[in-house]
Amino acid sequence: MKKILFPTDGSKTAERAREFAVDIAKATSAEIIVLSVAPTPSTLSGFQPAVAGRFEDEMKKEMLEIAKAAKKKILDEDVKASCKVEVGAPDDKIVKLADKEKVDAIVMGTHGVTGLARVFIGSVADRVVRKASCPVILVPAKDLP
Repeated sequence: MKKILFPTDGSKTAERAREFAVDIAKATSAEIIVLSVAPTPSTLSGFQPAVAGRFEDEMKKEMLEIAKAAKKKILDEDVKASCKVEVGAPDDKIVKLADKEKVDAIVMGTHGVTGLARVFIGSVADRVVRKASCPVILVPAKDLP
């Protein structure tokens, strides 16, 4: 294994997935690509164009900080890492970057949305599993404080 894609939103579940990705990277001498995806105003309703532009800029900054923090933690574990920020639908951006970078696996957290909520809002992890051309390792939210 040479490359692992680690998508993160900065959540506790993502932190758990980061730890798992680091363990795999250490065992295989792989590098980790950290990805944070900022939503676009078009994915959210009710934004005026001027407000939407400021919103997108702020979200990109926030997601860059999340990606940089994750990268630092990975580097502190003596694992090679880089970070990227994309804007758009998370599942699409994750799959496209995985293909572009020719990663060997995607390691990501799943928030464990079930039941009716899952039917209505779906799951980024579910969509990534269906679309990805590489293995996807899902780290569950179970047992998090």
